[in-house]
Amino acid sequence: MIYQAILKIRGKEIPILYYNYRCHIQHHDDSNLRRIIQLHIQVCEEIGNRENLPVEGDLITLAFECSGDEAFFYDWLNEGMMQDGEIHFIYNEVEVADIFRFWDCYCVKIEEYMSVGNAPMMMVVYLSPGIIKRNNLEVREKVWKVSDVSNGNASSIQEKNDKNDYISEKSSSSVTIFILSVIHVKPPFKLKRKFQNNPHYEKEMRRQLKMQEDGINKLTVFEWLTNRKTFREKGRLSSQTAQNDARDAYKRRKMFDYMLLSAENFKYDEITKKVEDELSSLAALHNPDQIAGGNFDDVTAMGDKRINSSIGSQWGTKDKGRAQNLEDELLKVLEGPPKIDEEQQKYIKMNVIFAEDLEIIK
Repeated sequence: MIYQAILKIRGKEIPILYYNYRCHIQHHDDSNLRRIIQLHIQVCEEIGNRENLPVEGDLITLAFECSGDEAFFYDWLNEGMMQDGEIHFIYNEVEVADIFRFWDCYCVKIEEYMSVGNAPMMMVVYLSPGIIKRNNLEVREKVWKVSDVSNGNASSIQEKNDKNDYISEKSSSSVTIFILSVIHVKPPFKLKRKFQNNPHYEKEMRRQLKMQEDGINKLTVFEWLTNRKTFREKGRLSSQTAQNDARDAYKRRKMFDYMLLSAENFKYDEITKKVEDELSSLAALHNPDQIAGGNFDDVTAMGDKRINSSIGSQWGTKDKGRAQNLEDELLKVLEGPPKIDEEQQKYIKMNVIFAEDLEIIK
């Protein structure tokens, strides 16, 4: 029997070369993990917040080739975010034998291994989920979980995912299948001259553009058009609570990182000032921006505020600019032929590209 595993997360599908699941891991099983957990507890006690502790429980270990998604996992680890995802176990390349679903999951550790000979470089990630659900098994939850996933809800999520997979990937005599053609956002985003004196800015702009691109592509066509309509009618909605949560999560993670680096010699006041100085140049990021079809409360990352402002201004206004151009092109695709109706739009993902099209103004 031939089994394969694929990690599906934030619109990515990553082939897994190694999978290990440890149920109810204890701290003494891994001295490095125990040290990380102890420092994390110490930081959380200092700032008075223990609600998001990855203390113990199920640990998922995955290994895969480094192929361009490494930044996503490092952001996941360093920014202290929680992610939802699935691991699909496939039998004989076609039959889905099992689906391991997880919610409110932390990345608690990353390892990289250099290649040997012609072998690719490998990344190993250690994931600590707040909630897990496997086929035919009860939902398991940890104390820090924030999602409400009952057995009934988990079942309905599975049914929705199955329907989505069916419409986008499989053929049927009673279902017309559509895979949205790629839409390039025009004109391309531009890196302005004032940002070209430091290579950090180009790298940061490409990173933020890619996060916004991924954010759009994880939405269905129906969701994206609905968000655009809301923006036109109501303008930019307040997301202060979500932004504060993102900043707090970043602060917790960075303080933990600096304490880990300084081991026993850390000074809490110095570390606090260092992190606050970093935060002064960062903005909480919508992925994508509200004008580009994003949800007002979808804020999960931090980034350079000057680059964020540059991208935001380049999306345009409510009724003209890159965001409107994208909507116009999408509506042309939906008109066909073949025409894609509103019900079908609920199961078809967006498919846009703009991060790789970045232009450097000369």
